[in-house]
Amino acid sequence: MPRLKKLSQQLVSLKKNGKEVIIVASGAISAGSILYNPIRKIYDEYEIKQAAAALGQCLLIESYRNSFAQLGQKVAQLLITRRQLSNNPEALKLSNTINALLSDPCVIPIFNENDPLSQEGARLRENDKLAVILACFCHADLLIILSDVAGFYTEDPKKNPNATLLTTVEQITPQILGRKEYYKPSKGLGGMSAKIDAARIALSSGMPMIIANGNEDELFEKLALGRIGTLFLCSTEQRKYKNALMKQPKGTVIVDDGAKEAILNKGASLLSVGVLDIQGRFVAGDTIVIADHNIAEFARGVAERSSRELLKTVRKIKTGKMEDTTIKTRISVIVVHRNRMALV
Repeated sequence: MPRLKKLSQQLVSLKKNGKEVIIVASGAISAGSILYNPIRKIYDEYEIKQAAAALGQCLLIESYRNSFAQLGQKVAQLLITRRQLSNNPEALKLSNTINALLSDPCVIPIFNENDPLSQEGARLRENDKLAVILACFCHADLLIILSDVAGFYTEDPKKNPNATLLTTVEQITPQILGRKEYYKPSKGLGGMSAKIDAARIALSSGMPMIIANGNEDELFEKLALGRIGTLFLCSTEQRKYKNALMKQPKGTVIVDDGAKEAILNKGASLLSVGVLDIQGRFVAGDTIVIADHNIAEFARGVAERSSRELLKTVRKIKTGKMEDTTIKTRISVIVVHRNRMALV
């Protein structure tokens, strides 16, 4: 694998220059799908992907191990789930393990989501998302996502050779969100759509991120000089509470579609008028999950008020004989302020 060999050489060079390197590998499901051939029919698509990932993870880590071993470098495999990143005792153990591995100049940790053990609703789904959440967890200085394209374009460069490469992006605008589906991967779960979702998390969490072509020669030297790739960089004022992604949540607030749309695409705070239900008990200052009506988490944040106080407000809005939305909004209170929220 010429590409992996080239990447390994450059990463070893970074390590020798004193940089701490963590890899989030991709392709376990795709690799395992080639080998997976069950003797009976499996109707659950998610179970098929879990089984394929179990096979593919072996192939993936073996490829990395062989490539780095030729350069005198060792690799360590860490398979994680969202639980390990959000549960305080497990997160602490994971953090200690990462620190121990990084202290060895001859070891590079390689992460992948533990698909065979992840519950479908709790999956991170794409390794791009795993990479940005892990980067926040490790307080990394920079996240680099390598692709088969030079960065983020105004259009699909494979379809329009005149598409313009965006060198810097400071905000994920509705226009960018509208273009994120412009090309999808032939295999796996990634693609530019997943990378833009990752960039949205990165910007909301204060994590600088670059999308670049992994086939470039002297890749990291060119990145350091700003010659290639798309840099997603938020201003100091835009930085959110990245720790909100990692802290063990005390409760969940379920919101309607209007509130979800406002948070994801309009940069809005969460107001009580958009709350459908509240699960768990929390006080002001606790981290809480923000989920849609399907109980799918899409953001986390720091609660402005307790669950008890919020329940009273929500009941007042729901039970009050107020058909006028303006009046409902007027008595609504902030549940999670946008500046204390991070998309996940």
